[in-house]
Amino acid sequence: MKPFFPEKAFKWPKCKVKALGIWFSTKPSITVKTNYEEKLAKVKNSLSCWELRSLSLLGKITVLKSLMASQLVYVLTTLPTSQQFIKDINELFYDFLWSGKGDKIKRNTMKKKIQRVV
Repeated sequence: MKPFFPEKAFKWPKCKVKALGIWFSTKPSITVKTNYEEKLAKVKNSLSCWELRSLSLLGKITVLKSLMASQLVYVLTTLPTSQQFIKDINELFYDFLWSGKGDKIKRNTMKKKIQRVV
């Protein structure tokens, strides 16, 4: 097989390569695992910094929706979604929301729209 651009000495990576913030590999399982583990670690690290602040419930929801979820959207839309990753993120989010003390409001109730009383 003839080398690709022999004058440029281009070499293909053997295991994985990162492009546009996504890790790509010849094996789809490695691609998914690497990207999801990286994002999960990044979200855990960010949440640990925010846990030190005494935020209200709405403040914590704002952090989750604006800072954490936005980091995950790109990876979730470009790669096949792992159900285990979704479960891990949900558990991490609810643990942050209730400071690790268990749910105080049912999760179905939390997913409803806020009704403002005027």
